Amino acid sequence: MYTLLEPVSQVFKTVLDFLNGFLGNYAWSIILLTLLFRICLLPLDLKQKKSMRLQKAMQPKIDALNKKYANDKDKLNRKMMELYKESHFNPLSGCLPMLLQFPIFIAFFGAIRIVSGEEIYGLYESMKNTGEAVVQNWLWVRNIWQPDSFMAPVIPAFETLKSYASFANVTDYETVMAGIISQFEGFYNGWFILPLLAGASSYFQTKLTQPPAQSQPKKDSASPFSGKGMQTIFPILSVWFCATSSAIFSLYWLTSNVAAIASHWAMDRFYKRQEEKKLLEGESTP
Repeated sequence: MYTLLEPVSQVFKTVLDFLNGFLGNYAWSIILLTLLFRICLLPLDLKQKKSMRLQKAMQPKIDALNKKYANDKDKLNRKMMELYKESHFNPLSGCLPMLLQFPIFIAFFGAIRIVSGEEIYGLYESMKNTGEAVVQNWLWVRNIWQPDSFMAPVIPAFETLKSYASFANVTDYETVMAGIISQFEGFYNGWFILPLLAGASSYFQTKLTQPPAQSQPKKDSASPFSGKGMQTIFPILSVWFCATSSAIFSLYWLTSNVAAIASHWAMDRFYKRQEEKKLLEGESTP
């Protein structure tokens, strides 16, 4: 899939490089680009939110059908389809925005990886040609191209760079980078703050955006793919992804989650006010 999305990754990379030219730091650039990206996704978020609210309004009828036709699955499915049609509800409409975002996420990750490879190789070349190099940091993170973790060194080991094509023929990495490696010897690259924040934000985002649960038999309630299961699994995966990826990726993940939470909260407040307004207007009508 990444090969198919590589042109999109190159577009994201170009925009990221452009923003870095103004801001002078890829960390702030990825935050800004992610926010712009989330703004572009607002129509999809709005569609998903409308679908969730409609499903919530239908939930009593859905529960009643599940109870009435619990022993007749075929009839239950027919009645459920009739209810969906009557309510103008598409069960896939809430999932479609998430499915559309997945390939964009892959392209975004590809762009970050391309820039990361270029920047790390640039660090190597600078040390080789001048004996000096500037490591781009961000707040408490000493090297944004390394994980925000007390288990990660500031300067990456050569073994972790072999997947980059630019390092395929490099044989003197340890010798060239010895000076800057000794400079940061004994220092942690970060304090594991971004992975933890990413996990926490993923938990709240999953909880907020989880559609209302339908009545299901008890044997299905423990499924890892149920609503509660995803609220546990997805945050753990988020921590793992961010703990093993660069701080730049963690910033993208965290910023995207926070923006999605803020968007959901704002839309929820808007719809609640609209409902309260309609209720007041109904009460004031003689």
